[in-house]
Amino acid sequence: MKKKFIRILLIIFLLVVIFCLIAKQRGSKETIESPETFSYEDLGIKEYKYPDEFFMDDSLKRIIASLAFWYGDYDRETAKTDEWKESFIARFIQNSMFSFDYLDEIDQKNDGKITAEEINYIQYSMTNTEVDYSVMIDEYVDCRDNASFLNHAFMDEYTYESNEDYVTIKAIIEVEYQGSADTTQYDITAELIKNPYSCFDGYSIASVRSTEIE
Repeated sequence: MKKKFIRILLIIFLLVVIFCLIAKQRGSKETIESPETFSYEDLGIKEYKYPDEFFMDDSLKRIIASLAFWYGDYDRETAKTDEWKESFIARFIQNSMFSFDYLDEIDQKNDGKITAEEINYIQYSMTNTEVDYSVMIDEYVDCRDNASFLNHAFMDEYTYESNEDYVTIKAIIEVEYQGSADTTQYDITAELIKNPYSCFDGYSIASVRSTEIE
């Protein structure tokens, strides 16, 4: 009876070990779940590791400031409009007055050639909204074949409040104009949501509201 009991325990132990090995093997083969218009795996995108305290680098500051300037009242529905799709590449990919770290990285890596998949990823990183640019692009967009909009929006200081769903940014942005010493200031409020694979510090912009300061 005792031997039979020990035998049963050994069988249970072996089953547990086998189950753990299978689960570990399956876990190691899991791939990042990507949206439909691009693949995180193909693009080599890794999950962002959030710091203990919220912090924005220059790339996230630039994209918020630019959205606040170009779209004074922006939310995710804006990113679904025809006007947005037509202007996105010109304003955020081929604008000589604007750039950010991820765009600079693939510019240097591929001699300025930005694929539709990479643009789809940038779009999703910014807005957490999918838009497919492959129907507009044959092979790639040359970000060095750019034009200047003669202005540049930037942010220095900001304050923030955070909860489980959003980070609320309040700041004053300035817009400089090429060839002029004059600047325009805007009081802005931006709502950020976590997007762990976003190239903008793991955040997407849910909304921006801006008011010109007279």
